[in-house]
Amino acid sequence: MAGFKQVEGFWQRFGSMLNTALIVAAVLAFFIKAGGWVERVEGDIRANTAEIARVERDADSKRGQIEKAQAEKWSAHDDLHKNRLAEVSKLEAATGERLKALEKQANDDDRRLAGLEYRTTILENMTENISTAIKELQMAFNRQSGDIQVMKEILQRMEAAVTRAPPRRT
Repeated sequence: MAGFKQVEGFWQRFGSMLNTALIVAAVLAFFIKAGGWVERVEGDIRANTAEIARVERDADSKRGQIEKAQAEKWSAHDDLHKNRLAEVSKLEAATGERLKALEKQANDDDRRLAGLEYRTTILENMTENISTAIKELQMAFNRQSGDIQVMKEILQRMEAAVTRAPPRRT
């Protein structure tokens, strides 16, 4: 058994060495594996960084295009407002001229109307005066007609008196 103890001692030393070698190999494998993992993560970070840079370039390019399109759109919109303002100004000027012409015409019409009102007033006064004169003339005519009637009656009585009575001879 002594030989067996020798083998056992050897295996204990060898087992310790084997355990130590396994532990060292595991630690080395861990560091290698960790290095690969770190390398893969750094590669992913570089790829993501490159992708982010590409997306930002594309976004900047698109943003530039959008800003350019918006600037053109705003420029066109601003031009539209300028043109519309010019049109409105022209329309306001034309409307102002028409209003001035209408005011002048209205003033002329007011003057004509005032003249017509004056003439109408004069005609009304004249009509009233003529009506009064006609009434006075009718009254005078009626008086004369009455006077003529009275004179006719007097003449008829005188004629009847003359025809009835024989003329006197003296």
